[in-house]
Amino acid sequence: MKKIIFIFSVLAFMLSCENRYEEHFDELQLDNPELKIGKSAGVMAFYVYYDGDWTVEIEGECNWARIRNTSGKGVDVVRMDYDANPLVSRSLRISVHGGGVTKSILVTQAIGLVPEMRFEPESVDLPQGGDLTRVKLLTNVNRRNIGYLLDKVEYGEGDYGWLKGKELVAGEEEPVVEAFDTTFTYYVNLQAAPNNMGMTRTARLTYYLTDAAEKTYSATLNISQSY
Repeated sequence: MKKIIFIFSVLAFMLSCENRYEEHFDELQLDNPELKIGKSAGVMAFYVYYDGDWTVEIEGECNWARIRNTSGKGVDVVRMDYDANPLVSRSLRISVHGGGVTKSILVTQAIGLVPEMRFEPESVDLPQGGDLTRVKLLTNVNRRNIGYLLDKVEYGEGDYGWLKGKELVAGEEEPVVEAFDTTFTYYVNLQAAPNNMGMTRTARLTYYLTDAAEKTYSATLNISQSY
């Protein structure tokens, strides 16, 4: 009796293995709709389950990740190389197409550096005639990555577009080392059109970064120009 039970057990195991490797996927399937990767450079992998032909692409523009095998057939693994993250968390979306079906994966990379920034001073009054004015910006973002900072100008009531220049340049000073942090010095060169309105005009200049969770890190300079 025990021998018969053993034989049936072996047969059941063999059948389960056979079914596992002969499983068919008539519709496109993926491992997981969301994946997380570390801040260091590396390789991420996921499986595509589909009997037919399929293609893979990263949606939109992305300069920090690359798909190795952008097409395939049948069940196979897809690998993506990605760069180290220098700043806030970031994300991309991978689309897989097959059999008229599209599935996607949201990939989020962990934060590399919590950006800190501040203007010194936080407010400035520009000359009425529009002469160049320089304001200091202190931040832990180094020169290699300072280009990731975005900027926007919000004008007060009255006149718009009078701030003609806002060039960000690296400072000549050496970095200031504070404990485990390094603070780099930059300058914002501000150029305004002459103020002939007969009233003081105002604006707010903000440098900022927004992470994958829509959290914003920023520094704001309050600007006025006398008449």
